Amino acid sequence: MSLYVDELSVRSGARRLAGPVSFELAQGETLALVGASGSGKSLTARALLGLLPPGLDAQGTVAWRGAKLDSEADFRRWRGAQLAYVFQDAASNLHPLKRLATQLHECSIVHRPALSRAARYEAIGAALAAVRLDRSLLQRYPHELSGGQRQRALLALTLLPEPTVLIADEPTSALDATLAGETLDLLFAEVRRRGMALLLITHDATAADRCDRTLRLDAGAPTSLPIRRPRALQREEVAIESRRLSVVHRKRWWRQEAAVLERVDFNVHRGERVGVHGESGSGKSTLAMALLGLKPIVAGDVRWFGLAIHELPARALRRLRPRVQMVFQDPYRSLNPVQRIDALLDEARGCAYRSSRDATSWLMAVGLEVDMAQRYPSQLSGGQRQRLALARALATEPEVLICDEATSALDAANEARIVALIDQLAEERELSLLLISHSAAVSAALCDRVVRMAGGRVV
Repeated sequence: MSLYVDELSVRSGARRLAGPVSFELAQGETLALVGASGSGKSLTARALLGLLPPGLDAQGTVAWRGAKLDSEADFRRWRGAQLAYVFQDAASNLHPLKRLATQLHECSIVHRPALSRAARYEAIGAALAAVRLDRSLLQRYPHELSGGQRQRALLALTLLPEPTVLIADEPTSALDATLAGETLDLLFAEVRRRGMALLLITHDATAADRCDRTLRLDAGAPTSLPIRRPRALQREEVAIESRRLSVVHRKRWWRQEAAVLERVDFNVHRGERVGVHGESGSGKSTLAMALLGLKPIVAGDVRWFGLAIHELPARALRRLRPRVQMVFQDPYRSLNPVQRIDALLDEARGCAYRSSRDATSWLMAVGLEVDMAQRYPSQLSGGQRQRLALARALATEPEVLICDEATSALDAANEARIVALIDQLAEERELSLLLISHSAAVSAALCDRVVRMAGGRVV
């Protein structure tokens, strides 16, 4: 037996947040932990490794190879080297100020100190090859990688120490359908090759079916998404557009890398809903950030409601920003970790200069409980944080909403709820919507037209 769990639960004071759950995981066995967003999947997995946030307590028994894990010293002895965790939020778990090469070397030094320098380079190369990342990415910082590349980089870091048990928390949620399938193929191939035990946390029934066993934390039922009927649009006024837009990443201050976006012409009319598809690394998120003025451009311009935003004074642009909002791909990085949820939403409402709804009504609108207003972002699940990010964007009552994989961390039932909510609000407020997604079903349910990106270009 590799991992033994008996009556494990997570509590905040007298309130039970997850569990109790019991299971055994043998060497080489795969187990899927399935449940709706907020059901306690991630909390349960974190409790297995002693990684619960402050204020939360685990009760029950966790034992590895017959030894009970009771103290932080017990967990620290095996965590990383033998019991490894692939986090859901890759961006918040990679060091933002260190290149990928540095982080891989540090991981190898800490968990495999006996390796020589040559063996360490060989192990890092093997880990990158296993997750299909090119060595040219070693000198990049995490923010210079796409969401899918960051998640694969985190997987490479986790596999580098050659652990015995791998806990993967939604490892494909930020990937397009093609890369998600390839990553799962890769993950299960590595598990079989190395004889690891795998605990896969997922809300994807297809991914769960690959495991030997499935443990469900709730009775959530999948919900299908409708297909949107084409609408007759009056395309008189453009809400947001780019003209021959080019963006590059700088490897060194004196040298530029290849263009991330290259001469992109793109527009969304008032009331129109446009989907953007493309594989991980194709430039979808970079396009969204550039359209918001959050990425420096080297050529071309971006216009909001006919105004070139790079020519506007800072004060004028600040007053215009509430009209164009974004739901970021990594909600944890875009939410202030030391700001309570009610304060976070009130701040967004204050920026809008007008608001017809209070903070709690926006929480209810995205399917969150009102008492969550007193919590912090770290006390929410990944799916709950994504819904909170949507509530914050909507709190400014924008005219243009950019959604970067806004439903990627949600189970099928909550995905359908959020898609229906976005559809309803877009209809009521005549929102212009730019939807970045790798889900054809979500795009079909929300968008009037879909464009595809590849290699930094619209094709």
